[in-house]
Order: sequence, then structure tokens, then C-alpha cells
Amino acid sequence: MRYLEPITAVLLFAGAAFAQQLVPVMVKTNVRLDAAVQAAMAGYATHVTEVWPQINAMAMEVRDTALAGLRADPRVALVEVDEEIALPAAVARETNSASAAPVFLPWNQDQVDTLDSGLDGTGVTVVIVDSGLPENWRDSLPSDIDMDLDHAASFAPEGNGRRRPSLAPRIGPTAPIGLHPHGYGVMSVISGYHHVVGGDLVAGGAPRAQFLPIQVFNQFNRGLFSWVASAFVYVGDLKRAGVLQGPVVVNFSGGGRNTSQVAGAAIDYMLAQGVLLVVAAGNAGDVGVDYPARKPEVISAAAAGFVGEFGTARWYWEDVPEGNPSDHYVSSFSARELAGVPQASQIDLLGPGDWVIAAWGFGNGRTGAGFADGHNANFRLGSAFLAGTSFAAPHVTAVVAQMLQRNPALTQAQAEAILRSTALPIAPNPIGVITAAQVVRPWAANATGTGLLRGGAAVAATPQ
Repeated sequence: MRYLEPITAVLLFAGAAFAQQLVPVMVKTNVRLDAAVQAAMAGYATHVTEVWPQINAMAMEVRDTALAGLRADPRVALVEVDEEIALPAAVARETNSASAAPVFLPWNQDQVDTLDSGLDGTGVTVVIVDSGLPENWRDSLPSDIDMDLDHAASFAPEGNGRRRPSLAPRIGPTAPIGLHPHGYGVMSVISGYHHVVGGDLVAGGAPRAQFLPIQVFNQFNRGLFSWVASAFVYVGDLKRAGVLQGPVVVNFSGGGRNTSQVAGAAIDYMLAQGVLLVVAAGNAGDVGVDYPARKPEVISAAAAGFVGEFGTARWYWEDVPEGNPSDHYVSSFSARELAGVPQASQIDLLGPGDWVIAAWGFGNGRTGAGFADGHNANFRLGSAFLAGTSFAAPHVTAVVAQMLQRNPALTQAQAEAILRSTALPIAPNPIGVITAAQVVRPWAANATGTGLLRGGAAVAATPQ
């Protein structure tokens, strides 16, 4: 992953050519970011890309020769590189095998009891900060889905660019339309979806929630921490202004290797408005937990699977034994906590993340730039087996939505504590597991958090 792609500007002076690099940075001030301070900070920049007075921060492009002066400015608390981030790689294997029932419960929802409470997310807004939705999402998501398109937004520039034409995001029904199906798959775990277009309905974990899609990754699976920070501030603003009146939970299934204090400040701002946040731990295995999943305040989800996978021809919508820890494994790719690294012990619990059945888009074939505004952004829609902590997180998010339905005043800290205390403990396994589909490598306590999500138990333990 290349975190910087500097643009070289060639300056001619006294017959000699001097190359300067433009570095994307985020700046946090130690004074209020009023108009005068904004103008002063902009004086160091060639281009200002984001301004967040709510957290006294800005994003901008700065010549490398101006960095020292910017860092030395007494009004500046910190300057950090605006790191390029990505969605964890999702392995998609298409399945077109039909179920025997008009609505069926896939193994992954059954494994963690997401539907045991009898609640469905009514009255809760679920925000999916991800890659947006395909243009033809209505063909596959439930026909009665409650989608808030008035406030849907995109903070990702079109095509292969690094900056938007202006500071204003795209807002409205076409804003989150994109050419990467990741966000669509994540949403389907919570909302449910049609197994094939016009076919059987697959149960989601909180199908009666209101959904708000926000795009921060483009069709090349590229994003910046500044785009994510903008999304978190935007959601916080909507909640603070009363636009989102009921309880709100955000699912973010992306991240980066380095820590971003500015993105962390955006998260703190959003949480302070009463919004809850669930984040995927990442697929880096022994390399460690991604950021912001390792931020202590977030609810982080690593990935688990079912030992009996592919044991029968139709195992993926048969009953999965839930109560025996030996029936479950920790995915080989799932992030492990690193000893001695600040903020490293931040896996809260496990959710299904191997061979998860969810919606996906196939056969689009576009790799060119310029179509992130929704132009001809259709996919052939269907079901796929998906692997990644990206898909563990929305199982947790669905349960949090049910918890908020039961208690709209539930806080982030309370939800995290309940999820952790009700999880099924998964012991370390020094030899690993062999299933009909794969060899799962050994795992230790640094991979499991407090154990496997127990949806029904978590909702039951939520005080009313």
C-alpha cells in the first residue's frame, strides 16, 4: 500500500529546476479554528481539502518545504500525513443455490443468534460508512427497506482523484452510488436481501432500521483518513442538529495501519453526540489491529467461522450449533493484538467473517475513472460467500441496533460492556482447525477478544 503519491511541481529559478512535493496532511490547532485561523493555516497550503471547525482541524496539501513552518506555528497542535486507507480485501465466491423457504436464515446469522431477541431495529438509524451502493441496489435489497437518501452523502472524489472539486460533499439520492460492492454487501448483512434478483429473501439482523449510506471509498478501494473524518463529523452534525432524531449506530468496515489523531477526534465528536460506532478489526493477521478499530472507545469486531462449514451440501442455511466453543474458530486472516503497542488490546469480540453469505455485485468490469457519480454503475446482483472482518462488524452492528431499539439511551461504553460480557468465550487453540474448506491456523488469546457475539443474550442484558 502506498500511503503517499506526491505530485511533483517543477519550479524554474535562475535557470535551475527545483522539485517540490505536495504532501497531503491534516492539521489540528490548539486554538479555536475561526475564520482568521483558517486563513492563516491556508497560507501554508496549496489547496485546502477539508475544514472541521467542530474539532479544530483541517486537511490540506502542503509543499514539503512549508511543512517545517507549519509544524512550528504556535497555533498548531499537530500535523499528520493524510494516510491512504482501504477496505480489507474481501474474498467473494458466488453462490446461486436457492433455499427451500421464502425467507431463510443464513448460517452466519444463526451462529451468533442475531434474530433471537425478536427485535428488528425499528426506530434506529444504521449508518454504513463504506463504498456506497450500486445504482441498481433496489433490485436486490428488500422492497420495503427504509433508506434515508435525503442525507446520503459521498466524501470520496470521483474516479482516481485525491480531492473533491470543492469542500462541499455530494448529498442526496445519487451521492453514495459507486462502483465497488463492498458497502452493499455490508449493508445486506443488516438489512437482508434477495438471494437472487426476484428470488428468496435472506434475513438480515436489523431489517426495520433506517439505513443511511455514506461513501468514503471509491471504485478503486481507495480512501483517505480525511474522507472518513468528514463522514464522522457529518454524522455527528446530523445527530447534533436533530436531523437524526432517534438512536444511531455507525458501521465502518475499513481502516489503516497508522493512527490518525484527527480521525480519532472526529470519532470522539460523533460519539459525544450520542452516536455509537462499530469497526472491523482488519484482516492483517499478526501485523495487528487496524485503526480506528484499536481506538479504545470503539466497538471492534474480529472474524470467526464455523468448524462444520461445507460438512453438508446445504450447511449454510441449516442450524449451526451455537453454545459449544469448539464448534467455532478464529479466522486465519483476522487481526491479532500486538503486545507492547499503545492502544493494541482492542479486539472486543468476534463475529462471523468466514464464508459469510451476503449480497454482492458481479461482472461490472469497470476499472476506469469518472463513474463514482452513479453513471452506469449497475452490477449483476446476487449472493456470495464473503470473507473478512468487514462482514463480522455488521453482525455486531445489527445487534447494537436491536439493543438501541430496546434502550434508545444506551451509550457506547454501555453497549461495548454488554457485548463483551455476553460473548461466548473462545479459548486459544495451539494447533488450529481443519474444516472441509480450509486449514485454519492456530490462534491465541490476542485474537479472540472476549469471545463470539451472542445477539439474543446481549439484547436481553440491555437495561430498559
